[in-house]
Amino acid sequence: MGIEKRGFASMDTARLKELSGHGGRKAHAMGRAHKWTREEARQAGLRSVAARRRRKAEAEAAAEAAKQQDAAAVAQQETVAAEAVSPEAAEQQESAA
Repeated sequence: MGIEKRGFASMDTARLKELSGHGGRKAHAMGRAHKWTREEARQAGLRSVAARRRRKAEAEAAAEAAKQQDAAAVAQQETVAAEAVSPEAAEQQESAA
């Protein structure tokens, strides 16, 4: 048993387009719809590109900061490991002193 189409999905395509057109025409008639001018569309596109570039730069900066933090943590672990003295080396240092 398949899924039955309900609501708008069950409508004939022509009827659906007709109903959609009524809504669009009504919105324009009431002054609630917006028709983009060429300049408005251009400005919106430029804002979109600028926002995308800004988000990309922020993501790259965050990734670089995380990479630097990881490198600092590894360096600190290596320093701690190098400073740790084995028990045999500690005994040799004590006997030499």
